[in-house]
Amino acid sequence: MDAGSNSTGSEAGQVERAAPQPVAVGRADAYRPGLDGVRAIAVAVVLLFHLDRLEGGFLGVDAFFVVSGWLITWKMLNQADRDGRIHLRRFWVARLRRIIPAAMVVLLTVAAVWPIVGIEVASLRRDLFWAAGWVSNWGTVSGGGDYWARFGDPSPVTHFWSLAIEEQFYLVWPIAVAAVVALSRSHRRNAALVAVLGAVGSIAVMNLTFDPVDVTATYMNTFARAHSLLIGAAAAAFTTVLPHGGLRGGSTARRLAPVGLAIAVAVMAFASDRSDWMFVWGFPVFAGCVMIVVVAAADGLGETLLASTPLRWLGDRSYGLYLWHWPIFLLLSPERVGASDAVHSMLALDATRVTVAVVVADLSFRFVESPIRRRRRLVDWRASLAAVGATSALVAIGVAMVPVVTTSESSSVTLPPPPPPTTAFTTPTLPGSTVPRSTVPDDAGEDGVSSPATTIVASTAVAAPTTVALPTTPLRVLVAGDSTGVQLAESLTSFAERVPDQLVVGSATFNGCGLTAGSDGRLHEFTTEQGDRDFVDLRGCHQMWESMPQRVRDEFIDAVVVNIGPWDSVDIHLDDDVVVSVADPQGQQLITDAYERFVRQISDAGATVVWVVPADSRLGWGNVDDPLNDPERWDALRAIIGELDVVSVDFDGWLTASGLDGPEGRPDGVHLALPTRERFVTELLAPSLEAERIRLAQG
Repeated sequence: MDAGSNSTGSEAGQVERAAPQPVAVGRADAYRPGLDGVRAIAVAVVLLFHLDRLEGGFLGVDAFFVVSGWLITWKMLNQADRDGRIHLRRFWVARLRRIIPAAMVVLLTVAAVWPIVGIEVASLRRDLFWAAGWVSNWGTVSGGGDYWARFGDPSPVTHFWSLAIEEQFYLVWPIAVAAVVALSRSHRRNAALVAVLGAVGSIAVMNLTFDPVDVTATYMNTFARAHSLLIGAAAAAFTTVLPHGGLRGGSTARRLAPVGLAIAVAVMAFASDRSDWMFVWGFPVFAGCVMIVVVAAADGLGETLLASTPLRWLGDRSYGLYLWHWPIFLLLSPERVGASDAVHSMLALDATRVTVAVVVADLSFRFVESPIRRRRRLVDWRASLAAVGATSALVAIGVAMVPVVTTSESSSVTLPPPPPPTTAFTTPTLPGSTVPRSTVPDDAGEDGVSSPATTIVASTAVAAPTTVALPTTPLRVLVAGDSTGVQLAESLTSFAERVPDQLVVGSATFNGCGLTAGSDGRLHEFTTEQGDRDFVDLRGCHQMWESMPQRVRDEFIDAVVVNIGPWDSVDIHLDDDVVVSVADPQGQQLITDAYERFVRQISDAGATVVWVVPADSRLGWGNVDDPLNDPERWDALRAIIGELDVVSVDFDGWLTASGLDGPEGRPDGVHLALPTRERFVTELLAPSLEAERIRLAQG
């Protein structure tokens, strides 16, 4: 990450950093070599997090935030002391030259490489454009994305969220400081007051907006995360340079630094993405402790280590390393390079990934960042021309090569009221589909409805278009489920856009939402990417399911398509310390009751339930030891669904019959690859819904 620019403020000063220099006496803008070591350690911690070696390593980003807030505020206030004003244009131009070139190279590379190597990230085009506009964090939040998602290929530019927060801070905070300087004589005291009030407000926003069901919405919220930057900024307002070159408050920071470091390390050791306490007090406490360490390091504490040649070298390249490491880690993932899960194999792969990332970051520093920052390249009008050219190239590559399909981890699409039915007309079946041959099974009763369920299976015959008298009103469908439902809703919506007279699709899906969610304190146990067992409270999902019957009424829904992946097959810890699952009688009864209740509520609301019967989970394809991979659980779950009064869509049978029950069809063993998902919709689900439309039309 950028973390400001730890320089003397002059271009010559950048060159003079070849060797550690003592702080110049009386120089307010003197180079503080210890900060390079802090940046190096922070980026190393982030790399360990993304290698799944340090669960709390995401706090390395917060360390960068504190350094950035302290450094840019320290420089601006020193400038105000000297010149009586803040040179905003000079500040922003320097920031743009420091940040934009390397970032655009990364975005252009990802936009070209990902489609070429065939890595499927459906939201990639959208993510690239949000990242290029430095609003990546809001793009993820608005799309319902999950930063902690553990299934599928993550976006290679997800890490731009933190850069976006920093750039938004760089845009607004200098204006606030400039206003304080212009309007008051005690500009340092007043700047500190503004920073403290802003930090308190940010912490309040974090606490008020935090939702354990949607952690990402708070984690990437600029207003909730700005407190780390502002804590650093507040400290900078007090740390004036003394005549001997030290910092005011530096001696105090030196004394407190060991305690601050110990607390910061402890917070990192116990923190994880499931640590609700981080959003109550963890993040502010960590930022406060890092602030003490930053001031002490700037004052010279630990300079022998922090200003050592290796750490200064890595600190100089920390921004490029942060930019490049994540896409490189994804490109060289264990699955992609065929590495085994043996310890020695994973260690060798991780060492390779880090080495490649460091080498690429060094090339970026030498040939992109330094020449442009020091104005050896792209001076005057050439800089603006290059920025426009790079942006245009990114847009062109994005449009030409990157798929337009957007994926999110949550979706809630509300349907408008239907138009009034008109006269009957004659219509063929859906394009590219056939009439399902077992819409009415052999065991159906006189009314044409089987008991208890109607099963839709894959059709192998090519049926001629049928002609039936139907109203012009399309079938109104609401998709419900977890992340597998999110993806299905997207593909079904895309299909429906081609046949608007026959199918309209809304969505009520959310990552991790199974029907066994409850508000009674029950916890669902799952396996993390690190192989650890952890727990999640899905009470927010319970509210989503409870609201669905009313949505059916309000939106005149004809059919609710249920697509639930693994979340009803995990171990469920009830509030009385009893652990149940679909593999035992008590768990089977819990799931049966939940499913029957939901079907009854939807039926009473006036809609048919169309249930996508799940296939066995193949989590990790043999590389993960997880109860979800037990076939008996899925047999039991399918048996429960088979007894429901629903229209069953035999996804399990279709997947096997199509030869897609493998990594090609389900890369992570749970979610369908995009082409497979589209085939399923076209070949099986859409014909099933068309059959339901015909049934409703015929009364």
